[in-house]
Amino acid sequence: MRFFAAIAAFGLVALSSAQTVTDSSSEVAASSTEASAPASTSLTATEKCLAACSATDICCQAACVNVPCPNESQVNATTACAAECPQGDGSPEDTSSYAACQASCVTSLFFSSSVVTGLVGLIIAGFFL
Repeated sequence: MRFFAAIAAFGLVALSSAQTVTDSSSEVAASSTEASAPASTSLTATEKCLAACSATDICCQAACVNVPCPNESQVNATTACAAECPQGDGSPEDTSSYAACQASCVTSLFFSSSVVTGLVGLIIAGFFL
């Protein structure tokens, strides 16, 4: 019985000390978070551009982040062009040729001339094959 009482007392001491450590560590975490908050922020050119756009004008927003905003006919023409690309027999040369053909369709029909993105380069390099 004395052995049980000793273990129970030891368990209570361990439990109370664990709660004390947890409480002090949460106070430290809260105070360090408050201290690291930035004093002021300034908007980037992209953020200013997006702020000037209407919430429903997706083409304005797309122009701010340099992505295309094609209309339905551009999308359909791109799809039709890509469907006409010869697929070949699966050899590395045919695969590269197929990717270049599709990239050409996307470049000429989907992206406007004012938008420059790295997506076409990634397609040609084979990252989206």
